[in-house]
Amino acid sequence: MQRIRRMLTAPMLRRIFRALAISSTLLLTAFSQQAKPPRDFLETEEKFAQALRSNDADTLSQLLMDDFVRSPPGLPDTTKAQYLDALRSGKLKYSSAERKEVRYRMYGDTVLVNQLNKVSARVNGQRREDTIRALFVWINQNGHWLLAAIQANLAPAQ
Repeated sequence: MQRIRRMLTAPMLRRIFRALAISSTLLLTAFSQQAKPPRDFLETEEKFAQALRSNDADTLSQLLMDDFVRSPPGLPDTTKAQYLDALRSGKLKYSSAERKEVRYRMYGDTVLVNQLNKVSARVNGQRREDTIRALFVWINQNGHWLLAAIQANLAPAQ
């Protein structure tokens, strides 16, 4: 026992704890993530995409959490009510949204979706075409997938 105590110096203990921390993180990541989310989630995600393409604010209203927050690139955050009002009034009208990349990460009843999208829209009557990186946060509440937040940034030129 004394031999083991002599071997466990402070630097050695730090290395052991660091290795344990890294191993724990890798294990948690492996078990908390899933390459492909459940089918009901993918169906909800497609319903959301169709509602955006057709500017269907009523369907979007059913898919957004009450405390939904949208953070578009270069513009102030919008609440659920503000976002739906912009769609209904025509201040915001999507023409297309082409998904270039997508990555899903699942954590229990939460799915994080990282996407690279090419988006065409009219904002206050002006045509915009941007490539954005976006994070969508979906939560399963009572068996229904609801969108809690969208955080988007302009993607760097490639």
